This record gives sequence, structure tokens and C-alpha cells, in this order.
Amino acid sequence: MKFDLKKSERIHHRDEIQMLFTKGKTFVDFPFRVIYLSVPKETEAVKIAVSIPKKKIKKAVDRNLLKRRTKEAYRLNKHSLKSAIAKQEFTLLIMFIFQSKEILPFMEIQDKINRILLRLEKLYGKTD
Repeated sequence: MKFDLKKSERIHHRDEIQMLFTKGKTFVDFPFRVIYLSVPKETEAVKIAVSIPKKKIKKAVDRNLLKRRTKEAYRLNKHSLKSAIAKQEFTLLIMFIFQSKEILPFMEIQDKINRILLRLEKLYGKTD
């Protein structure tokens, strides 16, 4: 099992992001607002993007720190969701939007990301 986060696993096309915001479903698990959408199958089973609004976290250094922590938490906990969705005929696009005004420690972010991934796995992981 590889613990990497390739470029193909990240959302980087403007049209994918726009489609995610217009057609996606949303839920909140503080400090994250999660927008997700299933689209026709691509190369990867799950693709993610992370957003830390400038309105919430003023300093770019702190925004980058939170982005790194969020991506790392996802990278370490993504395997159960990826294996559940790999059997499906769609790709799941996920956007994590940070909502807090405080910089959280890595362990707290990891716990929240893990809960979010388990929730998405329950929604999309059923093959029967």
C-alpha cells in the first residue's frame, strides 16, 4: 500500500472545480465544509482539493501550513475510501474548505479528515 498523493489525485482543472461548486453536495464537519460530487470514471477513484480562505486565515504561511496538514491527513487515511470507490463506475471529487479562524494541530485535523472519509465511504462504498 503506497502512501502518496499524486497530481492525478488532485483536482486542478477549473471546470472540475466549477462543476463541484455548482452541482456538488455539501456537509459540514467543523472545521471543514466538504463539497463532493460523483462524475464519470476517470483515471483515479478519488480526487481532492483543499481550500483555506484568506478571509479566515490572513497569513499565507499559516494557510500553506493548514493545506499541508490537510493533504497529509488525507494521504494517510485515504486507502479505505479509495478501495471502496475503486469498484464503482465513477470518480468522487472532494473539496475540503477550512472554516475555522484558528490554526489546528495536525492530530485534530487528521481526526476530522478521517471522520469525513468514513462518512463518504458509508455514502458511496456500498456496491450491493
